[in-house]
Amino acid sequence: ISNLLKQPQEIKVHKGLLLLEKLLSSIPPSSVSPSEAENPTLVSILAPLVKVIVYQDVSELRKLGFACYSKYVNMFSLSGRYSVYNHLLNTVNHSGLLGWTISSLKDSIALSLTKSGQHPEYTGHSLSKLVLPLFTLSNGAQTDLLEVSDEVLATINFAHYLLVRDKENISGVQNIKPEIKNWVAQLEEGLKMSTAHYEQ
Repeated sequence: ISNLLKQPQEIKVHKGLLLLEKLLSSIPPSSVSPSEAENPTLVSILAPLVKVIVYQDVSELRKLGFACYSKYVNMFSLSGRYSVYNHLLNTVNHSGLLGWTISSLKDSIALSLTKSGQHPEYTGHSLSKLVLPLFTLSNGAQTDLLEVSDEVLATINFAHYLLVRDKENISGVQNIKPEIKNWVAQLEEGLKMSTAHYEQ
């Protein structure tokens, strides 16, 4: 499948996507164990799949690729998804795809909060290690906010949800409040700079 997705011919890419979609549709959501999340064969599908979603000219293939992407993430158990998010948040550079991934992470954390103590990877140091990179702008206040708008909006939604929902600090989100505040200050400064630029 991975080799088909890497081919320049659209017909081969389409065949690879159809095979992948059929395979993923046969796997019940949340059924794949955490140990499989780092299986090199499975992980090797992600880079060519992301490339199809971001760079493929044919919109139907991009849509099919995205359907596979979301099924791929959701086939893992909550604990297994932690490794998948860790990989994706460190390799995906497309703002729209990152935005969806951050929203999916938020939903997984929300679910883990209803099962207190069962998913320690979504708490404390493990969670902060995963999400702290979200609260940095690549070029500080100089970052082009239009270019990263999808991921920024998803991150604002993510932070707001956790800070409001997790009053007891089960996830440990309160411990990273200084980093979130610093990020918000950078965003505000960046917005002022953008506004000033467009008003010239």
